[in-house]
Amino acid sequence: MHNDLDHIEYEPLRNVFRALDEQTDEVDPQDLQEDLRARGFDPDALAARAKAIVEAGLRERRLSWRTAAKQRLAQFRASSTNFKSWVGRSAAEIDGAVAAVTRGDWGTPAHPAFRERTDLTFQDKAKILDDLERLRRLDENTGPESEL
Repeated sequence: MHNDLDHIEYEPLRNVFRALDEQTDEVDPQDLQEDLRARGFDPDALAARAKAIVEAGLRERRLSWRTAAKQRLAQFRASSTNFKSWVGRSAAEIDGAVAAVTRGDWGTPAHPAFRERTDLTFQDKAKILDDLERLRRLDENTGPESEL
């Protein structure tokens, strides 16, 4: 039987598995059922309840990524609305920000977004800067005010 029982958060169930793990070879299933009945328990009901607890735990673990994804999405949405957009800013501001991004001043250099792209309009550059700002804020967990 599997010996890594520490991942089971429900202590009584962990104790049952630990006991079964330690005495698997020594316990006759029929004797166990008779002992449980003698103590006033229904072995089938206990087995069904244990199975339901295990299945619920496995289902929760399988779906836990959804909770994390929902939290991350909420953070992204918050970061998307709490900064001054680059759209509508002056050409000098946008060119300065593009130069800063290309130098890596915003963290990891994002210059591939602008490399050899002479056909980008200021509107395109502003939208890319908005997206980079959202991603940067999401990664750095910065506050609601933009640093630029």
